[in-house]
Amino acid sequence: MEVDEFGDIIIKPVSARGTVRPPASCGWRDVGRIELGSQQYDQSCTLNGKPSVALSIYQCPRSNAIKTAQGVYAKMEELKQRFPEGLDYQIVYDTTPFIKEIDPGGVQDAAPTQSCSWPWSS
Repeated sequence: MEVDEFGDIIIKPVSARGTVRPPASCGWRDVGRIELGSQQYDQSCTLNGKPSVALSIYQCPRSNAIKTAQGVYAKMEELKQRFPEGLDYQIVYDTTPFIKEIDPGGVQDAAPTQSCSWPWSS
């Protein structure tokens, strides 16, 4: 769904008795401004006491958790080759080891998060 399409979502007011009224001809764009934004704007990040940058990666619904994590690890190794001298990364949170522990055959429906952190200096 594109950002501007959210404005077309019809707001369905609820009456005092708790019953849903028929859809109003009022959409989200009629009552507010719609924009693509961040989940969180006030983030401060350190790694081992040093300033760093955090990047959270979320698995898409119905995607393969293990393959998603493998892709993240592979991409980070590829990107590391282009990092300036003294810059490194560290994956500090990965839920896929728990998935592998529960089902070594690979249940893929859990939603892992990999968090990468780049210290400003190594």
